Amino acid sequence: MCLNRHINHVRFKTPATTAKEVEVSQQRWVVHSGSDFGRAVADIRHIRKLTQTELSSEAGLGRTWLAKLETGRTTLVLEIFLRLLRRLDATVTITIDNPEKHDAAQ
Repeated sequence: MCLNRHINHVRFKTPATTAKEVEVSQQRWVVHSGSDFGRAVADIRHIRKLTQTELSSEAGLGRTWLAKLETGRTTLVLEIFLRLLRRLDATVTITIDNPEKHDAAQ
């Protein structure tokens, strides 16, 4: 499989604790195929602690379609887009900078 997943550790100061440094995992997915994109969506959905039903409802999509996307079964347009980018020597990278921030807001 082509999915490259990287985890980098960054340090930042939170507004509430400006003197205290907090370590946060920064996660990144490099997308080379529709399946890579689907896996990234599924990984991020799990990090955000959302079910397929919750995410599809928030995004205005059907849950079945989201399930197919996450498993790489509805990616024809995305595959064409990624093929064009490969010909241009370009890469798509998905990054979530602060997964803990979303968890704290819930």
